Amino acid sequence: MGVVADIALIDLAFISESFVGAKALWRMEPIKYIIYSKCEPTDVGLTSIGGNVQPITFKDDKGLLIELGPGYLHVPAVIAPGLIEKVPVKSFKTININERIEIPRGKYTIAFDGERELTVTDDVELQVEVDRSGPLLIDPQLITKRA
Repeated sequence: MGVVADIALIDLAFISESFVGAKALWRMEPIKYIIYSKCEPTDVGLTSIGGNVQPITFKDDKGLLIELGPGYLHVPAVIAPGLIEKVPVKSFKTININERIEIPRGKYTIAFDGERELTVTDDVELQVEVDRSGPLLIDPQLITKRA
């Protein structure tokens, strides 16, 4: 078992650029992999990509791994308000809760929930898992229905 570097609540992106730079993600080309604990078609940002491939809610007992790049399909995604792009998806697969998956070694900047935070070199073994034991979350749709 390794060291836990950090956690993300919604998505974790592996970017081939090896510097933090501007933290927000606007360009899709350097993004290689995205792991989701939740993604729906109506989301904005990286979760819009996953939501248009395979929607995942917090109630689902699964997560999603997407590899970006040419090959498989192009999905429309709302990257930011008013910015819609067709994003190339090379492959995707659902992952079970608490299933540990390995990300291919590489030089990456890792973005936690869309913010670039950590850089790693290709000698680091990267394993990721989705679990549902994180912080309590509020369901705004449920709250507004009861108000």
